Amino acid sequence: MSNVSRMPASVALMALMALTAVLGVGAGAAPTTRLGEERLDLSAATFTRNGVASDDLARGAPGTPDAGSVALPLSERGVRWAMQWSTPEAFSARLALDWNPGPDGALFEVVLDGQRLSPVRDAWRPSSRELRSDLGAAWLGAGTHLLEFVAREQSAAAELHLRALVMERL
Repeated sequence: MSNVSRMPASVALMALMALTAVLGVGAGAAPTTRLGEERLDLSAATFTRNGVASDDLARGAPGTPDAGSVALPLSERGVRWAMQWSTPEAFSARLALDWNPGPDGALFEVVLDGQRLSPVRDAWRPSSRELRSDLGAAWLGAGTHLLEFVAREQSAAAELHLRALVMERL
């Protein structure tokens, strides 16, 4: 007979629920920030559309499912939404995008400082859940950086709901 003690199922379930709450995983949970991560809040960023300033973007109101996000319309193929931010020092980071597709989905690519971060992101399956997509590792030199989102298909009602660019220093 084994000397391993058995945990009652109810205790195990409570422990699992506590762990998912601490880690911020599960249905409807907002992505969490881990130690060593920096979050660039895209919901409050100033964007340009094809090089022209655009201040009339829909931003999620507190208490709504879109709280903490900005909706970028991707109504035409090739539309390019861009924003800039600065880093005071140079570093390498693993990048991730916190986002979710709009009600009609979208197909888009992410470009950082003129270099496409592969692959093209497919969001044709609309979802109300928040997503985190790994964008890979990148070198971020000291100074200003340009982050762009480019539509790859045309859809009258396509939107991209952005929350944050997450940078985990390497």
